[in-house]
Amino acid sequence: LTPKVGFRSRFGSYLGASYFVPVGDSADVTLMGDVHTEGYYGLGTDVRYVPSQSISGRLSAYAVTDPVYDTTEWKYSYVHADEDLPGGFRGVVDIKDYSDLDFFRFYERELRGHIEDEERAQPCGGSVAARTSWRRAGS
Repeated sequence: LTPKVGFRSRFGSYLGASYFVPVGDSADVTLMGDVHTEGYYGLGTDVRYVPSQSISGRLSAYAVTDPVYDTTEWKYSYVHADEDLPGGFRGVVDIKDYSDLDFFRFYERELRGHIEDEERAQPCGGSVAARTSWRRAGS
């Protein structure tokens, strides 16, 4: 994948690189790394799978060193969906967690120019849902 370069006031100049690895016909992995001149270093992965037409999932994880506070901040999200559960139900697992949500809000805004709408809507936590719909006879 194409490397990213840039400059941000707090983090300095940066270089970001990603490597895409297909894992068969139904899964892939992307490995990511970021290096910043102000001492921030990030590593992450994105794993996607679609083993059948009705099942899909994605695990994203990222960690970055914070030299200001001498910590490593992390975040992850996991989404798994099954569109064909018994009884016509659809099941979804959606989990998100952050070591420090404010750090990632600032970090992502500075480096990518925005925060994804999904992260703004559900900053952390998770949910599990099942849903179905019935049709009336003759419809």
